[in-house]
Amino acid sequence: MDSRGKMKGDTIAAISTAYGEAGIGVIRISGEEARDIALRVFVPAAKERAALKEGLSASLIPRYMHYGHICDPLDGRVLDEALCVYMPGPHSYTGEDVVEIQCHSSLMSLREILALLLRCGAEPAERGEFTKRAFLNGRLDLAQAEAVMDLISARSSAGYGLALSQMQGSLSSRISAIRAELLEELVSMSVNMDYPDEDIEEVMYDDLRKRLSAINDELLELLASAEEGKIMREGVKIALIGRPNV
Repeated sequence: MDSRGKMKGDTIAAISTAYGEAGIGVIRISGEEARDIALRVFVPAAKERAALKEGLSASLIPRYMHYGHICDPLDGRVLDEALCVYMPGPHSYTGEDVVEIQCHSSLMSLREILALLLRCGAEPAERGEFTKRAFLNGRLDLAQAEAVMDLISARSSAGYGLALSQMQGSLSSRISAIRAELLEELVSMSVNMDYPDEDIEEVMYDDLRKRLSAINDELLELLASAEEGKIMREGVKIALIGRPNV
């Protein structure tokens, strides 16, 4: 259970697209009950229902876009026309079972469908909780999780490219390589200290210093690039100073 009393296994739901009038809005559900909750509200179109009865599963077919309607199970009222796709874990964004509902992006449609999902057993997702679960389930590391928000809020093509590269693991792979080198040096030193009489290659001080110096240089290079990355992400503030109308 987390600090807000929410169980870690709870199924969460939230509107994943920006509020406002648009052609498509997306509501995402993640957790063990994602598919069951979706099936309580999503009714496939007549032709699809017939196809399902003929031999396909009577459930949501993984990674298949189903067309139908979102209906209130209490009174059968249709809330909206929608597409629904089920992505079973661990091969999903969060690493859990995920369902995405694509409907018309009207505030009323999105709010009513989300309220219906919450009434059917889902919990409201906290801000950033889908990415948090992706991190906790090993789908993303911290650097990649931070890059998701940078990608969403990118203000320039340079910032967007940097965030995309980081989300794909460019920074993580460099850090992992440095960590592996440091662990290798640590193992070599530990073996030499613990088993001095064994026929093991001795770690020479000068060689160790050169290798650690090279690792240090790479770390300093990464730190030096941080300011440049910040400028790419956030831009720079400038002042235009001078006489008017010149």
